[in-house]
Amino acid sequence: KDLDKVLPLVRKNIYAILRRKKPSDFTLQRSNTEERIKKEILTASNALLLSGTGTVTDVFFSNFMIK
Repeated sequence: KDLDKVLPLVRKNIYAILRRKKPSDFTLQRSNTEERIKKEILTASNALLLSGTGTVTDVFFSNFMIK
């Protein structure tokens, strides 16, 4: 429930994180890149949730495509 309340902000933060990435940020191994982005998304998402209401513990990519 708490995540549903801030979901638009979470999406906005995810898009902002991904837009800030440059092609050179993806030159390292793919698994390292995914892990770094996951950590950024987790940190940004948990910052939006009120303390004591829960936390986001993992991020799952259904697609990871670089154009």
